[in-house]
Amino acid sequence: MVVKEKRGRRRYVALELVDGVPKTDLQSVGSKAGLFRVIQHGNGWAIVRCGHTAVGDAVAAIQAAFPGTRPRATSGTLRALRRRFPPLSRDAGRTIEHK
Repeated sequence: MVVKEKRGRRRYVALELVDGVPKTDLQSVGSKAGLFRVIQHGNGWAIVRCGHTAVGDAVAAIQAAFPGTRPRATSGTLRALRRRFPPLSRDAGRTIEHK
């Protein structure tokens, strides 16, 4: 038996948020609907994880709660989303000092 048969396939959705959407509000929409989990939030962007069949429902719930939020891409891996959108990289917002 393949692991994905037990836990299901997952998709990661990159969202460009409207100004001022707090992470807690986004999480509450996901927990009420039981559709998605917030993986990353910041710099006006968010990544949410949902089942592969629930992508449309998750995006619709987010857009209903926060009009103006735009889904930018859907991927099967976080690495692909972070590579495609630099504001989502782990190093975004960090300052690196070189000696």
